[in-house]
Amino acid sequence: MSQYGEPPQHPAATYYPPPAYAAPPPKDLTTFGVLAFSTATLATIFTVVDATVVGQAVEHADDEGDLHWSVAVDAIGSGLTVLALLAGWITASMWLLRARKNAELLSPGALFVRSSGWAWGGWVCPIVSLWFPFQVVRDTHRAVASYFSSALIGWWWTAYLFMTIGSRIKSSMERDATASDAGAIQGTAIFFAAATVVALVLWGLVLRRVTREQHDRLYGRTAG
Repeated sequence: MSQYGEPPQHPAATYYPPPAYAAPPPKDLTTFGVLAFSTATLATIFTVVDATVVGQAVEHADDEGDLHWSVAVDAIGSGLTVLALLAGWITASMWLLRARKNAELLSPGALFVRSSGWAWGGWVCPIVSLWFPFQVVRDTHRAVASYFSSALIGWWWTAYLFMTIGSRIKSSMERDATASDAGAIQGTAIFFAAATVVALVLWGLVLRRVTREQHDRLYGRTAG
């Protein structure tokens, strides 16, 4: 017996140390969640600003002489929107990947129809981007939630697809547009900008729900 009543160490223990690898514990989602919502908010703001001036920008695009202010604002707004969407993809993917891995650790027997890598690739891969991110978010929620309901996630994804399709319609209309098309483009842009605001609100609610569900389990809180 050792001095403090502990069993003696096996002589071979020095040569066979315990495995160094251990699965990492679930991680907090707060930082990535805030970043994901903040970048999405910036993208939404730039989209709304662009929607308010795009009609005038189309109308004055072929003006000779000084550049009309609306053309400059439209160009800057479009560029900032692209940058914000890129940042939104990065931060949303970081949040979703961490949430997906947390769900595996918190509920080892849970069913996931997509691998964790689709937390990044699902947003940008052609065709499958229409439903893969929805499945990853849905399964991440289902794995941890005490009461599963996909209604909020379904509404968010519907708004997201509507927003994405609307952006492509607007871009198509702007291509080779003339001054006579300014009113139609303006109305279309404002309509889909409103859809973008709805998608942002629903995205914030999804972020909040999934984050809260995992933190309730992670920190031993009572869900409420």
